[in-house]
Amino acid sequence: YNRRDTRTPLEQAQALLNRIKSDFSTQRTDGLSLNIAKCSIHTMEDLRSNGCEILGTYIGSVDGRRQFLRGKIKKFVDKLRKIAPLPRQPALLLTRSCAAPSLLHLLRTLDSTDLGDIWLEANDALIRSVQKLASVGAEPEFDETARCLTTLPLKFGGLGLPNYSDLTPHARWSS
Repeated sequence: YNRRDTRTPLEQAQALLNRIKSDFSTQRTDGLSLNIAKCSIHTMEDLRSNGCEILGTYIGSVDGRRQFLRGKIKKFVDKLRKIAPLPRQPALLLTRSCAAPSLLHLLRTLDSTDLGDIWLEANDALIRSVQKLASVGAEPEFDETARCLTTLPLKFGGLGLPNYSDLTPHARWSS
């Protein structure tokens, strides 16, 4: 921000964006490219009212964040459904190594204030998936001990799966 510049910060940001767009409109030899469709400027008022999806997370109102997180959890549940028909050991490995970590970045980047109930839905979906893999006949409900074992690290005899609702406040503060 230049103190002698009489333009508003929004006007300055727009001018900077236009300069960057013109720099990238010419043929570049450094291999860098710019996706102009993803370039935009938002005011704080705009972010509060309309929100914005950026870098794999969402900035905006509680309702917008709830809708965004529900969409991500729906995709997560779809992944779990695709894994379910596989043999048990590969299914568990894919669940632990691929599906479960797919939501972890959101714990750090998404403001989860007032979203605890949605994170519980993700926990429940993960536990139901593991219950189906662990069952041999009728599908029994996991008791509290079995639920604790799912989140216990592998080196301590657990399955090493995340408990999203327990991690949420700590992950956000650590980032």
